[in-house]
Amino acid sequence: MKTDTIVKTLLLVSLATNLLIAGAVVGHWQAGGFGPPPPLAWSVGDLSDAMRTDMHHRFRDHGDEVGGIRSELRDAAQQIRRTALSEPYDPEDVRAALTQFRETSFRYQKLVHHLAADGLARLPPELRRKALKRLLEPGPRRRPPQ
Repeated sequence: MKTDTIVKTLLLVSLATNLLIAGAVVGHWQAGGFGPPPPLAWSVGDLSDAMRTDMHHRFRDHGDEVGGIRSELRDAAQQIRRTALSEPYDPEDVRAALTQFRETSFRYQKLVHHLAADGLARLPPELRRKALKRLLEPGPRRRPPQ
């Protein structure tokens, strides 16, 4: 076999491999595999694939809003750390940072509870029972948001 033919064959195999990898990455991205999971995605594990997919789409519609509040929560937690560790220590600054965190946390809970109530309304009683088990009962099957 000529060297020219070997080089062309290797280039073709390399190109095919790169296209395969790029296709897998794009497919994963298109399926919503990158970024944080939709809110409450962890709570629907007992549902059928079709219902789980429907719920994921419904939850993902609010992903930007939930993600924004999660970001605010991280910022508020960092503000608590900064104020609590600053010198001189100012209890009023710490109280204000804690208040901001509490208010942001409440907005997050309110939104997620609204999504949970809407999601539960779409389920028949038996599936609603299973979803509630994941939502409310602690245990190894429950995976809280990250």
